[in-house]
Amino acid sequence: MHAHEANIGEVVRSYDFKPMSDRGDCFIEGLVIGKDDGMYEIVVQKRVFDGDVVEVTPGETVRTAVSYTHLRAH
Repeated sequence: MHAHEANIGEVVRSYDFKPMSDRGDCFIEGLVIGKDDGMYEIVVQKRVFDGDVVEVTPGETVRTAVSYTHLRAH
């Protein structure tokens, strides 16, 4: 995975917190629909909190800093 390289139309993973060995992952995955001023706008497809998958609201979007966003491994 590489930071700072996602383009509109790509699927990314954005971490809410730095991954740590003593805590489950916290992140969203989704489709990039906008990119400006160091931020991505993402249509959320998957949400994980403390290692558990959490329900996503249909049509939910988030803005997230580029520095915490990575291309999802294919």
